[in-house]
Amino acid sequence: MKQRGKFNPDRLTLERRTTGLAVASRENSGTGSHGQDCVTPVGKFEFMLMETCSYHYEHVSSDKNVGEGFVASLARPGGNITGLTLQVQDLESKQLELLRETLPKLARVGILRNVNTVFREEEKKPLEAARRALRLELKDFPIRRREDLAPAFAAMRRASIGAVLVRRDPLVLEPNHAEVVALMLKHRLPAIHHFPQFVEAGSLMSYGVNIAEVHRRSAAFVDKILKGARPADLPVEQPAKLELFLNMRTAKVLGLTLPQSLLIRADRVVE
Repeated sequence: MKQRGKFNPDRLTLERRTTGLAVASRENSGTGSHGQDCVTPVGKFEFMLMETCSYHYEHVSSDKNVGEGFVASLARPGGNITGLTLQVQDLESKQLELLRETLPKLARVGILRNVNTVFREEEKKPLEAARRALRLELKDFPIRRREDLAPAFAAMRRASIGAVLVRRDPLVLEPNHAEVVALMLKHRLPAIHHFPQFVEAGSLMSYGVNIAEVHRRSAAFVDKILKGARPADLPVEQPAKLELFLNMRTAKVLGLTLPQSLLIRADRVVE
């Protein structure tokens, strides 16, 4: 909002509020009682109750919006929710392809995921199609909390996993990305992620949405809503660009030579 020249402390108050997922469904209905004109949730909020229509939710990061009933359609959301989505069709299939391009002899990929972050059938089908096309074996490594990370990586080594696809998870994996990367390096496992903070911390690669740009774009929605626009009439925006981040230093540590075809497509290479 400051970059857009819209933050006037005499006219606009920004409040940061947090709530645990376990109590969000009970407490979020009280959010509106504090008189906000616009609420911008960050992260998934499947558990929140949209009990009021007098406040506008600018939906910045949860995917599968239509399927879960948050919006009627991307073009005309209806109700009081709009914003940006991280939803990218077949993204994890493309991530598998990048792993194979990096590791031509790759045979077995571990899927690291939080069981509390829903993995829907419509997400599994394209991943399974990519697995068959690439002739890969996928093995599931579910976790629930931070304490499960070390045992999961130890299990990967015992299962002779050649690389890891780390699913999106705002509850455990992303908040503990430094520990995830440390375990990747300890067990010498190449991995691909959705967000570049993993690569900046030392993992091999990421391919996904520029989350910083998503949050910058969210300010445009807030601005329009505060000027009187109805969220129901503001189309939900989808990512315009995906970014590939590579860590050359980590590749050398893992004894890998990144193919030139990847390097020339990379948006950033950490040397």
